[in-house]
Amino acid sequence: MQNDQHEKSVRERAYALYLARGGKGGSAKEDWLRAEQELADTVRTAKPTFAGPSKAAAGLKEASSAAPETGKRRH
Repeated sequence: MQNDQHEKSVRERAYALYLARGGKGGSAKEDWLRAEQELADTVRTAKPTFAGPSKAAAGLKEASSAAPETGKRRH
């Protein structure tokens, strides 16, 4: 299914390239290859990298470790 979506995206981009030059000249194969390359570049630059826990998550951890324990009774 993912392969079908990829092919659809390439097909749509290749067609957009064809229309961008007024539907004249060029080559369907060249449009297809360029569309594949553009989509590959987009995917490669769009993947997020993990930079460790966020400051908010770190703050939650600090706050929970500083909170008093509950459920224990003092006598």
